[in-house]
Amino acid sequence: MIVGGATATKYGRLTWKDIDPIKGKAAAAYIVEIATDRDFVQVVERGTTSSLSYKLEGDLPEGSLFWRVRKKAYKDWSPSRRLELIYE
Repeated sequence: MIVGGATATKYGRLTWKDIDPIKGKAAAAYIVEIATDRDFVQVVERGTTSSLSYKLEGDLPEGSLFWRVRKKAYKDWSPSRRLELIYE
């Protein structure tokens, strides 16, 4: 189960709305980071996607995690979001 700014699927999927859309077009690629801390010092997963969602792929630790996203061509990250990962 994933809660807090994410939607739950079998393996988990993070979703977001386009940040700073230019002329109504989504970015060609997004970079997603997931960390165990708010400052993203301990990044446990990093990946790219061409859609407005990201499927969680790695062996993520259970508990509170933080995630953020940015357009690949930009340097500024979205505000971070917290999620709770619970294995059942």
